[in-house]
Amino acid sequence: MRRRPSTQAERDTSTVTRRFSTRIMPPRDRFEAWRNHIADTADLSIVGAAATDFPAESEQWSLGDIVFSRYQLSDAPARSWTHWPQSHRDDWCVVVAGPSGAVARGSLSFRSLSKPFEGRGRDNEVLTVLLPRNRGAQETSDLDSAHDRCIAPGMAALLADFLDSLARNLPAMTQQEADAMAESTRMLVRAC
Repeated sequence: MRRRPSTQAERDTSTVTRRFSTRIMPPRDRFEAWRNHIADTADLSIVGAAATDFPAESEQWSLGDIVFSRYQLSDAPARSWTHWPQSHRDDWCVVVAGPSGAVARGSLSFRSLSKPFEGRGRDNEVLTVLLPRNRGAQETSDLDSAHDRCIAPGMAALLADFLDSLARNLPAMTQQEADAMAESTRMLVRAC
């Protein structure tokens, strides 16, 4: 049976739940705007000289109870960040960061937002998965013990490729299709 083409009304149910861009602001205001945009999870600073411009964009999707974000930072200066321990976000966080168009070949990290964490980077594209703590004691124990540990290279590459593909394909998915990806995403993160 052939599937009929989607109507515009069906496509309007896309999964993008939040978009943010500093490009509409004066260059001198862009870094502070971005800093405020991510302030619920981290305190962001510029490494070295102050930023005179900070063109950045984010898209955020809901996959069931998972939040998936894609940040694109054009020629952004080196940055450092500190997570807010015990903030209102008590999620696990998977981050893939790298150059634009090749983020899957970048670095992958896993951490709990309920624990202190500091980092720095100069990546142009960042994919982030926030997994809520709502699945029971065994998953909580397994994932908490993986905070800031290295993931085996083969598994890290598999997860990074999956997240990169998800970021490229989510804009064309309906909310129902995105929600169907939630359990697969959670299971792959846990396997890795």
